[in-house]
Amino acid sequence: MKCDSEFQVGPRAEPFFHPGSRTGCLLIHGFTSTPNEMRWLGRKLAETWGFTTLGIRLAGHGTCMADMERATWKDWLASVEDGYHFLRPNVDRLFVIGSSMGGALALNAASDFPVEGVVSISTPYDLPDDKRLLFLPLLRPFHTKIKKGPPDWQGAHSQEEHIAYPFRTPHGILELDKLLNNMRQRLPRIQAPVLLFQSEKDITIPENSMESITAKVTSAPVEHHWVQNSGHVITLEPDQEFLAQTIAEFIQKIPTPNQGN
Repeated sequence: MKCDSEFQVGPRAEPFFHPGSRTGCLLIHGFTSTPNEMRWLGRKLAETWGFTTLGIRLAGHGTCMADMERATWKDWLASVEDGYHFLRPNVDRLFVIGSSMGGALALNAASDFPVEGVVSISTPYDLPDDKRLLFLPLLRPFHTKIKKGPPDWQGAHSQEEHIAYPFRTPHGILELDKLLNNMRQRLPRIQAPVLLFQSEKDITIPENSMESITAKVTSAPVEHHWVQNSGHVITLEPDQEFLAQTIAEFIQKIPTPNQGN
């Protein structure tokens, strides 16, 4: 499995940065996806509320599948850590915001680094209960292409903005499983406020994911919302305005460190 253009980031897959106030948002895209799924949200938070927003590109994403096959879950954590250390010196308050696997990475980051809050959108608590997953270690050496499930897009043009690899591989799914296992262990360590979103029409992740995450976050306040008009990628779907408004309100009510309420 080779790349046609080694290490070249694809169109609309590049990271983004919007400088603004001393409140920063680190935005993290999902599995096999690109920063483009977070681009609208990052721009909205910057233009409407003046926040500084940084959308990172995770290792192995946005180039070609050969790069994805070399990446591990620890490489994805390192990508988030790089973004955190870029943004942290430039802001007084830092919020990590992730979609799907990006939400798992955001929760992991909140357990390791000082943040003022974490937003996790459409994040799986674990992989679906599918017996075929047992065969992934055997298929891993062959770089088998695994077709993605049926789409659950609800917006007329949502899919057009979703720049992602067209399939998954056993390697990627197994690395995602390791990441989710790490997340589950670290959820009780989170002390910053948590905001969760899940769509009732999401058929990609187990339907009890948000409830399970909420139950495991035992040391921090948790606010959660169900949305009704979106599929899995809420950041590109009809509920995106509600998503952005709710995130902004969540951020605004958390005081700057060393300040009272």
